[in-house]
Amino acid sequence: MPNIVLYDTAGKKVKLSSFKGKVLYLDFWATTCAPCIKLFPFEEQLQTRLKKLRLDTCVLIIKICNDSPVEQWKSVIKENNSSAINLILPGKDYKIWRKFKLPYWPTYHLVSKDFKYLGTEISKPNDIDIDYFLFRAINNINFVQSIEELKTYKQEFNEGNTDIPSWYVEWWNKISPLLTTGNKN
Repeated sequence: MPNIVLYDTAGKKVKLSSFKGKVLYLDFWATTCAPCIKLFPFEEQLQTRLKKLRLDTCVLIIKICNDSPVEQWKSVIKENNSSAINLILPGKDYKIWRKFKLPYWPTYHLVSKDFKYLGTEISKPNDIDIDYFLFRAINNINFVQSIEELKTYKQEFNEGNTDIPSWYVEWWNKISPLLTTGNKN
């Protein structure tokens, strides 16, 4: 995982590795990207669900803005009441985009507690299953494996299979009331 130096809204340097020990849900975006800005409310909803599930102490939503003027970046954050950790990579440091293999904005990445990639181009915050992917990331389960796992468990759960792991049944019963309709990609 590349350890890059970013800046927070106060202008202080922040190394991405300083968040080691937490699962990082990274949102790479730009102020000129309309789809990026449209996803802000969904990130806030995700943050609320993480708190209700008591996962907010294990998972951090970090928004990394690039190629945007600092004042415009701060304005977008304020206008959208972002409670995520907001960082910026000022200027046009395209090396960082190559390191992260970012084909477009927004692009979401998942990083484990020990600072290793668990997935690139993963689900957006408005995907109904993102909560599950973040939950499994706490146990270092990568994004692809989580998708396969979830497909299997959903099928078995819907068919009434009693051999489904009890933690999954508990998860499903806990998360179901929190899911909002129409939040699929």
